Amino acid sequence: MDNLILSSATIGIVISLLAYEIGLAAQRKWKLAILNPLLISIALVIVFLVVFHVDYDSYNMSQKIAQVFCTHII
Repeated sequence: MDNLILSSATIGIVISLLAYEIGLAAQRKWKLAILNPLLISIALVIVFLVVFHVDYDSYNMSQKIAQVFCTHII
């Protein structure tokens, strides 16, 4: 069950958005240039992938799906 959840396409999108929101909150709170939301989200996603042993290919697939949605919205 855990493998099914971690390999689903939506978990990658959720993790990415959640990590970016954490980065935004940190930047708003401390107002430091080093706390760039994109930089923080990249680091958090890498930590998540390593800690939970998520296959990068499945995460990358979910990001390709998100990219398709974003290009059609804009």
